[in-house]
Amino acid sequence: ANTAPGTQTITFNIPGATPVTPAVITVASPLPNLTESVTIDATTQPGWDGRPVVGVRSPSSTTGWVGFFLDSSNITIRGLSISNFGQGILAFQTHFGHLIEHNYIGTDRSNTILGNGLGVQWRANTSTIRQNVISGNSGDGLVVLLGALANTIDNNKIGMGWNGITVVRNTGNGGAMYDGPTNNVFNDNLISGNTLWGVDLQHGPALAPVNGTVFRGNRIGLDANGDDAGNNSGGIRVQNAPNTLIGEPGQSRNVISGNGGPLPQNIGPGIHIVDAMSPMPLIRNNLIGLDPTGIAARSNNNKGIVLDGPASIGGGRRRQLHLRKW
Repeated sequence: ANTAPGTQTITFNIPGATPVTPAVITVASPLPNLTESVTIDATTQPGWDGRPVVGVRSPSSTTGWVGFFLDSSNITIRGLSISNFGQGILAFQTHFGHLIEHNYIGTDRSNTILGNGLGVQWRANTSTIRQNVISGNSGDGLVVLLGALANTIDNNKIGMGWNGITVVRNTGNGGAMYDGPTNNVFNDNLISGNTLWGVDLQHGPALAPVNGTVFRGNRIGLDANGDDAGNNSGGIRVQNAPNTLIGEPGQSRNVISGNGGPLPQNIGPGIHIVDAMSPMPLIRNNLIGLDPTGIAARSNNNKGIVLDGPASIGGGRRRQLHLRKW
């Protein structure tokens, strides 16, 4: 595919691969970087039933390898289980138009923890990461970094199995963003069961700010049934991330509940605003500490929102609170 002109499509027809006996391709050497537009489509494998029947993994002694290195634009990776690499997928900056969908990154159709060192490292632009299971990785599930602009992260399960019930935790954060990504959207994801934060925006103030991140319609800390699954450190952490929007009037609500692990180390707030930033974060139209019905309590270790910096909370343009700290 790297040498043929135009966008190529790689399809699969591996004899004997079925939902009962999936095929596992163990690569003998690092896969080449993808330097041309290509579609790698494992949903074409006979027996595909909505879950991967083809897996790609590295040998146990070569976990420093990258599974799929996207070093061009307009690349699609679809329908694979990707495991045991140093990084499952790495999308390089300046490229755009990728589609990553229906993959299990760090796990498989049986919800087994297989792991990568890091599930997905994302630096590309105007791309979509949707309907994946990004779970079971020994570090963060998804890291969005410098160069990432206007991507949509949609309807993924991060830290949970394909059924949305089984915890298949990432040992780090579910998602992490730092050093300059801009105008990225988390939409309708289930982000629960992770050892650290559901999503951690910015690890420290010395890096370029994370700007303009939007969260809408996500379930962070609960399972698909609305029961506690937690992210041990908390739901969403916002530091040096101006213009963050958590919830929008008229859009699907975020449900940020059930977070926090064993006390006292894991205080588990639903949302933690760490410091002052301008424009300040907006927190609107969410359910925090409740189940998706808004009736039953699902505590974030008794801390819904922790403010160590200013934020605008609740209401529309005319009705909102500008809170400094509590």
